[in-house]
Amino acid sequence: TGVFSFEYVAPPRIVSPVDGSVKGGTEVTVKAYGIDDIPAQSEVLVTMFDGETETALDSANVLAISDNRQGGLISEMTLLLAMPAFATPGMVTCRIKRFMVGASNELLADFLFEYFNPPVASNLEQGDATVKGQTAA
Repeated sequence: TGVFSFEYVAPPRIVSPVDGSVKGGTEVTVKAYGIDDIPAQSEVLVTMFDGETETALDSANVLAISDNRQGGLISEMTLLLAMPAFATPGMVTCRIKRFMVGASNELLADFLFEYFNPPVASNLEQGDATVKGQTAA
């Protein structure tokens, strides 16, 4: 028999959707694997980093958190977030941390989220319509 080494690498986190309107309100589901001790919802701190400033989200933005064990071996943390409004379109880094009193917060997962301006419809003119529902230009 030979000797070999083995290193477990947790699967990458799954984020859906990965973008939303600058107006906020997009509900984002984050699944992260391999976290030994899933925190309670009150222990979760979510921050957004725009390249210059890291801002903590209000605890009301954390809608739910659950521990979905895969056969008791691999923990799967599922977190549902309501993304806040953001001033400008662009990419932000979101960090999910375990809030720890008197110590530095433990990073559990991070992901990228892209804000965009919502589409705007303009110059909507209806031509004359026929009885069949077709329009004439």
